[in-house]
Amino acid sequence: MKKIIANFKKAIRFIVTIFASREFAFVYCLFGIFTQVAHTYFLTNSISSFVGGFKVFQSVLLSGFISSSLLYFVAVVDNSDTKENRRNKIAVNIFMIIEILINLYYYSRHLIIDAQNVQIFDFIFAILISCLIPVTIKLYGSHIRAKEWEVDMENKKQEIADKLTLEDALGDFVTINEYIEDYINKKLTELPIPTINTEDLKTEILDNLDGDIAKIFQKNQALFIQQFENKCKLIIESKNKI
Repeated sequence: MKKIIANFKKAIRFIVTIFASREFAFVYCLFGIFTQVAHTYFLTNSISSFVGGFKVFQSVLLSGFISSSLLYFVAVVDNSDTKENRRNKIAVNIFMIIEILINLYYYSRHLIIDAQNVQIFDFIFAILISCLIPVTIKLYGSHIRAKEWEVDMENKKQEIADKLTLEDALGDFVTINEYIEDYINKKLTELPIPTINTEDLKTEILDNLDGDIAKIFQKNQALFIQQFENKCKLIIESKNKI
């Protein structure tokens, strides 16, 4: 029984989390926008000077443009105080007012202008709906924040790119490190210095190179090669002096 209750609570929390998410807020906005498209279509179709299929095409295109413009600015607006965000908020307010006026025209035409019997009581509630839909869509603006999604996706792409670059660099580092070790072994073998412990010298050089290589690889491979050549020349010169 306790397990059933625990699973039920877990399921409820999961459902509530979905409904409270930013993604679902966008879905709410889509529902409102679909309603607005229908109202805007009625307006544009009523006032259009075209006839036939082109009239329908113009009405669909214009209604979709106006309503989707409100959705766009609602999606990109956030809580920041930047100049761009202030312009986005102004655009949201403008399109919200336009949609309210369109809804008022829609309901007044349906309930008063073209109605055989004027329905004042219904029109009062229609006014509430006319204001409620665009205002509600606007309120979701501070919750969706689509630009943050874009930043998150760019950060994830950069993390993946950095990870791949790091793996490639580590592979190159291992290869070059093996080459350095072979090269130093060869040079130390060629130099006639019987009094020096070549193993200790080799270990010391490689230990010093490891830290340098890791840092240089992060900046530029050309710098790494130059550093490698300089160190080899230094080894050869020091041995020749001895």
